[in-house]
Amino acid sequence: MAKKLENMGWRDLEKLVQEKLNELKKVSKLNFYRLTDSKAAGNLVQQVPADFSVTFRGHHLFIEAKFSEVADSLSQCFANVKTTQLAHAYLERRAGGSYWILFGSAVSQHFEVWSGTTLHALRSNGKRISHSYRDLVTKDFDEAMRFMLSNKSYKVDEEFDNESKAKKTVSKSG
Repeated sequence: MAKKLENMGWRDLEKLVQEKLNELKKVSKLNFYRLTDSKAAGNLVQQVPADFSVTFRGHHLFIEAKFSEVADSLSQCFANVKTTQLAHAYLERRAGGSYWILFGSAVSQHFEVWSGTTLHALRSNGKRISHSYRDLVTKDFDEAMRFMLSNKSYKVDEEFDNESKAKKTVSKSG
C-alpha cells in the first residue's frame, strides 16, 4: 500500500479502491463503475447503494468504503452506515450478489471488511455490532480487496437462507 492510513482521509480510501479496481480491470475479468456520491455532489443526485458497483468473474458486488480518523473500528461509528445502504445490501444478497463495507482506520492502522448482509440483519434485529462480526481485519489493503472479490464469506448465509425458506413456508400455508 502506497499510503499509510494515518495520512489518509475518506476520499483517499475511495481513490485507493478505484485505482486497484482499474488495475485489476486491465488484467482480469472485472468491470466496475464508480457511483456518484450524493454527499460529494451536494445532495443534488439520488442516493446510490454504495461507492462502487463491481462485476468480477460473473459475480456482482457492491463495495462501500468508510474511513475514520477517530474510530478504530466500524463498530464505533456504525451510525455512519446508512439504513438505505443496508437495505441495498439485503436486496443484493437476495439477488445472489454481495455487498461489502471496507473500513479503514487511521487510529488502528488496519482495514476491516464487513458483510453488508450481516450488518443489515444486526440493525434490523436491534442488535449491537461487535468485532466478532467482522469478516476480515488486516493491515494489507490488497488482502482486503482480494477477500471482497473472492466472495468467500457470509456469516449470515445460513440464517438468510433459512429466513427466506421460513417466509416461503408461511406464505404457502397462510
